[in-house]
Amino acid sequence: MPKITKFSKTQEILDTNDWEGLRLINEKSKTTKLVADKLSKIVKRLLSKSEGQYNIDDFEFLVTDEKDTNAFYISDSKTKNNKHIISVSSELINFCNNEDEFAGIIGHELGHFVYDKLSKSGQNTVFQERGSDLHSVDLLIDGGYDPLAYENIAGRLFLRNRGNILESLGVHGSSFARVEDIRSYLTYLKKEKGEFQQSNKFDASNWKLFQKQFNESFTSDKFQSYLDQKIGNSDLNPENLGNSLKIIFEEMKSGNIEISSRVLDLKSKLDLFHENNRDYNPNKEIADKLQNIAEFIINKNPDKQLFEVLDRLYWINNKSFSLFGEFLEIADDMQKFIDAKNITYAENIAKKWDSLKISKFQPYNRIFDFPSFIMPREEEAIGKELPYKKHKEWSNNNQEIKRFLKNIFRITDDTYLNDNYLTQTKWPDNKSYNYVLGDDGNIFLTGQESIVYRNKESEKSSILSNQKKSKENHIRFTNQLDLLNALVDFDNGNKSAADFWKVYNSYYEKINNQIINMNKKIIIWLLIPKHMINLPKYQNL
Repeated sequence: MPKITKFSKTQEILDTNDWEGLRLINEKSKTTKLVADKLSKIVKRLLSKSEGQYNIDDFEFLVTDEKDTNAFYISDSKTKNNKHIISVSSELINFCNNEDEFAGIIGHELGHFVYDKLSKSGQNTVFQERGSDLHSVDLLIDGGYDPLAYENIAGRLFLRNRGNILESLGVHGSSFARVEDIRSYLTYLKKEKGEFQQSNKFDASNWKLFQKQFNESFTSDKFQSYLDQKIGNSDLNPENLGNSLKIIFEEMKSGNIEISSRVLDLKSKLDLFHENNRDYNPNKEIADKLQNIAEFIINKNPDKQLFEVLDRLYWINNKSFSLFGEFLEIADDMQKFIDAKNITYAENIAKKWDSLKISKFQPYNRIFDFPSFIMPREEEAIGKELPYKKHKEWSNNNQEIKRFLKNIFRITDDTYLNDNYLTQTKWPDNKSYNYVLGDDGNIFLTGQESIVYRNKESEKSSILSNQKKSKENHIRFTNQLDLLNALVDFDNGNKSAADFWKVYNSYYEKINNQIINMNKKIIIWLLIPKHMINLPKYQNL
C-alpha cells in the first residue's frame, strides 16, 4: 500500500483507520482548538452529574472537513494514547440551529462512551445506537439543556432523506424507528417527571457567533485531500479536466489512488463534474484520456469502489467506450454468432466462450457497445420473423448454443414471443411509444406514463406502510423499555431470575421470537456485565 500523507499527528493514533478518509483537520489548527474548547465545555455539562467518574482529560476532541452531517466516537481501547475520541464534522456545526441541538448529538456519542464502559465489547449494535439516543435525552436534562432539542435535530438528521425513512441503515437501524423512540421516551419522561425545567438558557446569538468564528477559521484550515494537493482545490470543470485526468492517470499507474478514501474522493470529484456539466461532450483528447483510465481500471479487475469510478468516467464520456483486447474479440464473435447461417458455425463460436469467460465481460455491458439481437419497432415488424428465431430452434437440440444464448443475450425458454409482432390487443391511439407488447400478448406501460403511475403506487404504499410502522414502533418501544428496566432490576438484585425470565420471554414472544435460536444466557451476560451495580432505572443507563 502506498504511503499515506500525514496531515495530523492525531491521525497516527489508530493503526486500522483510514485517517485521510476521515478528513481530519490538524489538531493544532485554530479551527480544531475552537471546536475542542466548545466540545469540552459541553461534555462537562452533560456529565455534570457523573462528577468523579470521568475525567475530561481522558477525551480528545477533533473536527473533520466532511460534507455530511456527522459525528463519531472512538473508544480509548482502540487508540494508542488511551484517549476517547469525539469528533464532529464541519457540516454538523453549521447544520445545528443552537447549542442545545449540538449538545444532543454529543450526548448521543457520549452514550456510546457509557455503553463501551459497561459492555467492554467494543462492538456497536442497533441496541447501543437506540440506547444512545435515549441516553442523550437524559444527559441533556442533566446538563441543563432542552431535551426536546434532540428530537428536533434527530428528526431533521435522520429523516432528511424522505424516500428512505424505512430503509435499514445497518447497525444504526431504521431512522424512522429511532425518531419514534426518542419521541416516545420524551413522552414517557414527561408522564413520569412532569414538564422539563431547563436550568440553563443558552443564548442563540452565542451559537451564531461560534458558527461565524468557526467558518472564518475553517476557511484557512480546510482539509486538503491527496487529490486536492495534486490537481488543486478547484472543482473539476471543462477547462481543467484534461490536465486533471492526466495527473489522475499518472497517480493511478503509480499506485497512489488505491486507498479507499482516495478512490471515494475521486468518485466524488467526478460526480460533481457530471452534475455541473450534464451536456458535456468531450473532444478527442479528453475522450482518449477517459478511455486510457477506463482500460487501466478494467485491467485491474476493479472492486466495487473502482467500478463506480468507471461508471462516472462513462457518464462524462457521454458514449460507450471503445472495445479493446478480449472485449473486442468477444464482440466480433457475438456478431458472427448473430449472422451465422448454419448450426455448426454457431456452435463453434459458442464453444469458444464458456460461462466463466463470459462472466468476466458481463459487468461491462453498459459501458461498451456490444452487439445484440435488436428487436424492431412494432410498426416495422408486423409479419416479420424475429431475428433470433432460428437460433432458438437450433438450441432445442444443442446445449452449447442454448447456453450461449442465455449467458450472452439473456434469451432463454422463458423469453417467448410470437413468431411476429402481430398484436393480440389493440394499441391505444397515439400511445405506441408509451406502451410495449408483453410476451403474453398484454400491453404494458412504459415511458413517462409508467413512471407517474409507479410513483403514485409507491407513494400510496409508503403512506400506509409508515402508519403501520409508527404504531408497531410505539408498541415495540414500550415493550423494550419494560425489558431494559427488568435487566437493571435483575442486575441490582431487585428482581429474581425467575421473574426476569418471565419478562424476557414475554418480550421476545411479542416480537415473534426474533432471537429464537440464540443462547439466552450468553445474550444477557453480553448486555449486562456484572460490574453494572447500583444503576438507577433505564433513563440513566
